[in-house]
Amino acid sequence: MRLARSCYDHIAGRLGVAIADALQRRDFVRLEDGVGLVTDEGARFLAAFGVDVTSLSRGKRPLCRSCLDWSERRPHLAGKLGTALLERSVELGWLVRTPKSRTLRISPAGERGFPETFRCEQVWLSPSAREMKEPLPVAGDFVEAPVEPAKQRTGAPSA
Repeated sequence: MRLARSCYDHIAGRLGVAIADALQRRDFVRLEDGVGLVTDEGARFLAAFGVDVTSLSRGKRPLCRSCLDWSERRPHLAGKLGTALLERSVELGWLVRTPKSRTLRISPAGERGFPETFRCEQVWLSPSAREMKEPLPVAGDFVEAPVEPAKQRTGAPSA
């Protein structure tokens, strides 16, 4: 349950905190004093993920706010955005609800999708396995192509 669970209607646990951290690190969401702001770039990112921030902005319920995670003692995302992230993750098959429980199971598709899409920490791996993984690049990072070692020549030099 500490890995991934629902907190009312949004993602909590280590996964919820990892998603919130990743969205803040990439400056897609800014959290301050419990209030969340989705940046313009964040709105574009979320739209590509399948969450329309403009339509979520209507109504009285806050679009984005932080919620203190009881197991991690750090914030995860709540409000309409938190709900939409949970619903979209279930729709994609990345998260599976456990009947009569708040526990969420991360599927193999989610194990690939969350780090590829959000660039979040792979919290479902053991700490030693996470240390062995290469960090994923963030949008705008320069990624250098691997250089192949020079091939050794064999035999006599050509004329």
